Amino acid sequence: MNLIFSMLLSSNSLLLLFIVIEHFMGDAFSQKNKYLILKFALFFSILPLGSVKTLIFTVINYYFPTVNMMDLSISGKIQTFVVTPVGFSINTTYRNNLIILLVWFSISVIMFIVCLRKQYIFRQRVLNTIQKSTAPETLNMLKKHMRLLSINKNIRIYVTNMEISPFTMGLIDDPIIVMPTISDLYKQELIIQHELYHIKGHDAFIKFLQVVVVRIFWFNPLVYLLDSYLNRFCELACDESVTSTLSGNDRKKYAYLIVNLASLGDSHINPYISPFSTNKNTIKERINYILMRNSKKSQLTILLTVGMVFISSIPALAYQSPKTLVFEGQLQNDYVPMNSNQSVTFKEFNTLVELQMEYDTQFTDIDGHIYKVSPSGNDAKINCQHDLVDGVYEKHTKNKDGSCVTKAYDAQRCRKCGTIVLGSFISETKYANCPH
Repeated sequence: MNLIFSMLLSSNSLLLLFIVIEHFMGDAFSQKNKYLILKFALFFSILPLGSVKTLIFTVINYYFPTVNMMDLSISGKIQTFVVTPVGFSINTTYRNNLIILLVWFSISVIMFIVCLRKQYIFRQRVLNTIQKSTAPETLNMLKKHMRLLSINKNIRIYVTNMEISPFTMGLIDDPIIVMPTISDLYKQELIIQHELYHIKGHDAFIKFLQVVVVRIFWFNPLVYLLDSYLNRFCELACDESVTSTLSGNDRKKYAYLIVNLASLGDSHINPYISPFSTNKNTIKERINYILMRNSKKSQLTILLTVGMVFISSIPALAYQSPKTLVFEGQLQNDYVPMNSNQSVTFKEFNTLVELQMEYDTQFTDIDGHIYKVSPSGNDAKINCQHDLVDGVYEKHTKNKDGSCVTKAYDAQRCRKCGTIVLGSFISETKYANCPH
């Protein structure tokens, strides 16, 4: 679970950085650059960079082995899974995380199934109403722009009588461009260009990843914001590419085409496509950009993009992979911390270090002074007006097998008579070989 949340933290960090930069320096970035940053934020949420880092270091360590001698403490707050020849055991933290993951995964699966059902209904509805375009002019325009964009795919064009904005289908199969019946050849050409840029940018795959990420991280509001930004800048990036070589008059025609197609039916029932023009909330922004855009570029944007991506990747790269312990001897059950207030400490190669445990029962005050406590009980004076000081009471028990257990409690001790007042339980530390 830590790996998943490190991925989500990197994605959210990049999204928030993007929002800040876009607000203050949005004009310095091209729409394609903005869309690229958002795609990195999407990839961060599904790419286990922490595991990739671990794999790289594992390979390096295989060819250049090193021996690190260190102590190891296992806290009950950490998920612990122990496998033995006779079975396995998990601690409370691990069990609780499994329950959370099960509920989380179940909700994600249900949401994904609902989404797939909508996709199936939409696809069947479209396939029942489309027919393949055989118009020579349309096919020639398709071949021309495929050649200009260096696209080597078997792309087909289908027309439909449905009132629906043009879009591209085909995540696994060869892509098909679906458009309403339009007699104006120049409008057809603009639509074909727009959809080919979607195909060249693999936007259908990006849309699929958006669906997956939203269903996985359904509990995170920033994921829905990322999804909205991706849909918005996906279209703006396509508009930028299409209009980059158009004259001012042709850009106006392209803008009018977007407005006209926006009046057609809404195809947002299918989350896997990027419709040419249906999101009325972004049409004004698209029109303003097409008609008034500034083509000035800045080298600073490249450095900012690289810096944003690098900074946001730090949380995922900081992830520490689970550690595996191999016991050569027999593992005792009490070596596994089952509760969150327990811990077990192991020493590398039996290089034990004497810990600060001077007595089997002792009190350590807030200044670090250690006092021996009588194991039989408090030596309290009945008439003592106690002057209590805060600290920690520790009780050390050595077992016959050489291991030991130290329990710690919040406590207070009287400066005058030594009376110990026990408070709440703090922790329990176990050692395979007693170092005390």
